[in-house]
Amino acid sequence: MDAAVAEARERLPASFASWRTRPAAWREAQLRGLLRMAAEMEADICAALRADLAKPQTESYVHEISLVTTSCKFALKNLKKWMKVAPKVRVHAF
Repeated sequence: MDAAVAEARERLPASFASWRTRPAAWREAQLRGLLRMAAEMEADICAALRADLAKPQTESYVHEISLVTTSCKFALKNLKKWMKVAPKVRVHAF
């Protein structure tokens, strides 16, 4: 196993246990990057799907590209709401 992969694998349990996550700005930038890539690479994505799967361009757009862009836009719209810290539920024993 590569040393960098092994190191990352060692850090993961502690990172998960800390409950720290990436900030909203980082997540938003990643989603906007996906949107930009889907727009810029649309022709290349369609060509690859045509070459590999014989998928027509319209089908490629509807089932692949628009699905990604719609999902990203939905995530951007709801990101801050999804990242709110949920109140802890207390269960009382009787």
